[in-house]
Amino acid sequence: MKMKRTAVSALFLLPFVLGLIGYLYAGVPLKDAAYCAFVLYAVNPVSDKMNIFIYIARWAAPAALASGFLLAARTAWQRVRSYFILLHHDAVQLCGDSPRLSVLRDALPHAVLAPAGVCLSRGGCIIDFCEEKESLAFLQKHEKELWGRSVLLCSDSVDMFRNDSEAFRIFNPTELIARDYWFAFPLPVVPGQAPELTVALIGFDRLGEKLLINAILNNVFHRDQRIAYHVFGDAALFRGVHSDLSLLTGDTVTYHDGPWTEHIPLLQSAQRIVFTRPPALDALLELQEVCLSRVQIDCRGLAEEAMQLLKRGQVRSFGRETDVLTEENVRAERLYDAAKRLNYQYACLYGSADGSWTRDAIEEEWNKLDSFTRHSNIASAEYHRMCSMLFPDRLAEPDDELAELEHIRWCRFHYLYHWRTGAGADGKKDPAARLHPCLVPYDRLSRQDQQKDMDSIRILNQVMERT
Repeated sequence: MKMKRTAVSALFLLPFVLGLIGYLYAGVPLKDAAYCAFVLYAVNPVSDKMNIFIYIARWAAPAALASGFLLAARTAWQRVRSYFILLHHDAVQLCGDSPRLSVLRDALPHAVLAPAGVCLSRGGCIIDFCEEKESLAFLQKHEKELWGRSVLLCSDSVDMFRNDSEAFRIFNPTELIARDYWFAFPLPVVPGQAPELTVALIGFDRLGEKLLINAILNNVFHRDQRIAYHVFGDAALFRGVHSDLSLLTGDTVTYHDGPWTEHIPLLQSAQRIVFTRPPALDALLELQEVCLSRVQIDCRGLAEEAMQLLKRGQVRSFGRETDVLTEENVRAERLYDAAKRLNYQYACLYGSADGSWTRDAIEEEWNKLDSFTRHSNIASAEYHRMCSMLFPDRLAEPDDELAELEHIRWCRFHYLYHWRTGAGADGKKDPAARLHPCLVPYDRLSRQDQQKDMDSIRILNQVMERT
């Protein structure tokens, strides 16, 4: 934005500089030369001197002046338009220098680009700078102006739902791509049958990690399922902090230190290969041939030109930011609303909520939660969305197996955030030590605790009808 303003200013002053040089070259004194060059903008030369510099300046000056007026009029119109757009209840200002902001402006119905460094006086706010530290600096600088307003901070390194701040929420484009992937391309499962599948995840960057986490949380289809995830890439940190991760089914996660090209037989036996970055085209063409049509190959950001040379259907491209930066994904209003209503229903059943179901009452209960518990409710709502998509008929009358699947997902979520089986001194969960007595297989739960998993499904059925 700053570079654009500098370029416009330079172009506007260029005729004056050329005219000044031309008149000085023609022997006009400096003060008179400056005046003669300035008057060129008014299409009223006061000197009959002429050379190539003056000639160019005489034509360029009026064009620059007209362009300046048009630019000023456009800026004034944009400010008037922005003022009225920001009167809408869902209006949002876009602050920053990231190219994503132009995509968000088109995706959000009442969005305006704020001038560089400016925080407008009304509306929500989405902050997205190319440098994340600049986003945080902008937020800190305008903290008082933004307090009490809906604020979204773009971050590629912070989880969307792990934020304790009441001043802003996070949206993570990489996480959006990972979440969207498993819903756009679910694994091939048959309701009621235990799947035995092999998934190869090649490239363990931030996207690869998010793809694996979302697969662990949402690909829970049968108590006897056996989904083998094979990870290729630098997974040393994730592997270390989750060395004792329990999945409570026959699912496994295997990490490979060598390149994927050394494991062609494994890839040939897989049902799904996911590249977080497109490989070299010749390698992809060769892989497509050796895997025949049995293996689905998905590549993030595969160019359309490359797609023309590949077998459509067997090779798919995913992960374009323009596809995931939608209003629903960025605001996540339906997801948050479902999670808040789920929490309120729990509060009505097991807590102190009065059951009024007013917005203020729902928000009051939600604000009592820490970020982990909020995220747990959101993850539950998201898994319910997956179940609704894959086997909607079973959700209408949930049985013990569906309750067990919900319990497996719930346990996996806690295990991913380092909770373990145990209890505090009072025999109940101990959040400080991250211990919970219910982090055990479903058949070891009391009937009362099993009923809670059944209640969770029924509650979400009701909640989803209300959202």
